[in-house]
Amino acid sequence: ARTTPATPARVASRSGALSAGATLALSTGARVCTNTHKVGDRFTAVTTADVAATNGVTVPAGSEVTLEVVESARGENSRDKVKLAFKPVAITVRGTSAELAADVTQVAALEYERVQSTGTQAGKVAAGAAVGAIAGQVLGRDTKSTVAGAAIGAAAGGAVAAATTDYNGCLPAAAAVTVTLTEQLTVRGS
Repeated sequence: ARTTPATPARVASRSGALSAGATLALSTGARVCTNTHKVGDRFTAVTTADVAATNGVTVPAGSEVTLEVVESARGENSRDKVKLAFKPVAITVRGTSAELAADVTQVAALEYERVQSTGTQAGKVAAGAAVGAIAGQVLGRDTKSTVAGAAIGAAAGGAVAAATTDYNGCLPAAAAVTVTLTEQLTVRGS
């Protein structure tokens, strides 16, 4: 008589759901900057805590969330004009990927980097000082007016340098981001 090996019983995987309005706390992977990430580029973040879904299922910490850059522009002449925005597009839970309908509702503060070098900035200050010194010499015809003109010109050059500095905005690596679901998300349990 021939025996057949026992077949292990298949365990049915259960599913759970997170409703619209549920939040996921994330931590970004790499640094994301306006000069390195353009509209359409994607990057990943991971969930930082387990999130309970229905039916005893969880979205475990470490689940990957894919985010897509939807706005990326350096600040022309001001860091207040930097634009860096993104949206969640997918989540991978226990090896299964699903579309993610959610909005970014909180993000860590951006860091700002000058686009122009300090040498360029110094050149603008020096050019202002030189123009001021020449103006002081021409108008005052003495050393005192030349020095005063140079000081005034340097201050003006510094103001021009500050007013014409462009900035890149960066979301630092390991930055905290919160996303809020706009539609229900169904996830498979273990």
